[in-house]
Amino acid sequence: MKSVNSRVFRVAITYIVLAVLWVLVTDYFLQSSVTDVRALTWFQNYKGVVFVLFSGGLVYLLLSREVNQREREWKEYLRDREQLLREVQRNHDELERAYEETIEGWARAMEMRNREVKDHSLRVTELVLRLGQAMGLDEETLSHMRRGSLLHDIGKMNVPDAILMKEGPLSPSERELIEKHPDWAYEMLAPVTYLQEALEIPRFHHERWNGTGYPNRLKGEEIPLPARIFSVVDVWDALTSDRSYRGAMDPQEAMDYIRSQAGIAFDPQVVEAFVRLDPARLNGASGGREGQKEGQGEE
Repeated sequence: MKSVNSRVFRVAITYIVLAVLWVLVTDYFLQSSVTDVRALTWFQNYKGVVFVLFSGGLVYLLLSREVNQREREWKEYLRDREQLLREVQRNHDELERAYEETIEGWARAMEMRNREVKDHSLRVTELVLRLGQAMGLDEETLSHMRRGSLLHDIGKMNVPDAILMKEGPLSPSERELIEKHPDWAYEMLAPVTYLQEALEIPRFHHERWNGTGYPNRLKGEEIPLPARIFSVVDVWDALTSDRSYRGAMDPQEAMDYIRSQAGIAFDPQVVEAFVRLDPARLNGASGGREGQKEGQGEE
């Protein structure tokens, strides 16, 4: 593509050459064919008018040609740019889908260790998103919450099966070990740039409103809102699920428990929104089979 400056220069040179030729040729013709001074003066004036009209038309034609060429080139550039943007967007969407499928694969792999928690991550994720929407959170925040919810217990991959699936009560040392899983989750996920905004749930979902949670004993609004939302849903899911050591709690009984923990374990505003959402109506007993160790810690 020729530069704009070169095209402007070409137009200017073309105009100058044709104008000079017009002046020289017409002057030579008049001087050689007209001898009367008054007639020569009239012809020179007439020639000036013709020159103005001729030069105006010439400039119009030359500039129109260049403008049309520039317009065609600009449209071609826009088509190429739009095609490139579509290609970039398509690649971005494909990459994001691959990330999301990988995250879901991680969640399924974690739950394969213990059939009692099968589909727990998918259920709590769906309910967390419903609650987040009800509380007016934006789509970007909800996307991060979805990823964090699916991966909330990924730190338990470091917990031995003998402890994770132990049927009896946990010893203090075993409890101490399992309470490290939020920190392990953070260590595992923090290097992944794509998941930076999703770390709040895996890292802080066991913190409690009154500061009695773990691992950092955060209190009140020190706990990020996504984690405060998730903790309510997580406990609801645990309570309304069948466990190896007990049956699922009646949804109304579970809701009474959630209410009783407002201002103690849970953010009162989140509990209020959760009650309005009425998860039992949305999903029946919308619980999940989270592991026995989790249930012992929550109830």
